[in-house]
Amino acid sequence: ASAVVMWSSDKDEFSIRGAAIVRGLRTLKAAVEIIVDYKLNVPKGSHDSEEYKTALAACHRRTANTLLQLCRIQSGVYIKAGQHISSMRPFIPAEITDALMCLCDDAPQSSLSDVSKVLHQEFGREMDDIFEWFDPVPLGCASLAQVIS
Repeated sequence: ASAVVMWSSDKDEFSIRGAAIVRGLRTLKAAVEIIVDYKLNVPKGSHDSEEYKTALAACHRRTANTLLQLCRIQSGVYIKAGQHISSMRPFIPAEITDALMCLCDDAPQSSLSDVSKVLHQEFGREMDDIFEWFDPVPLGCASLAQVIS
């Protein structure tokens, strides 16, 4: 895979483009690992054999672990996608849906510095200038947002 990073005088734009490339490469790496794992470790032949079923279940577990790590590292829309995949049990193997189910109630929280940066970008003021009091521990976290008081 190749990528072009265009320099911009806007430091944030450069950071966003670089982050997008890194995120894309992480996703590509995970996809290649999963494909190669299935190709190399799931035996050809009868789908009814115990060897096939055992190897396939083990491969599903490794896939689930790879996807879960990817969703947690990438966060945001990846967590939302993982939550959606976890609800597709009739179509997605149970090993995968079970592993991704934790994304439904255990989303990562944003750091206080990230929250402060967003508030400054949106309002042009520091957090202390906007709020009299701010609890750094969120009341709840979801895939795309968190609730703070």
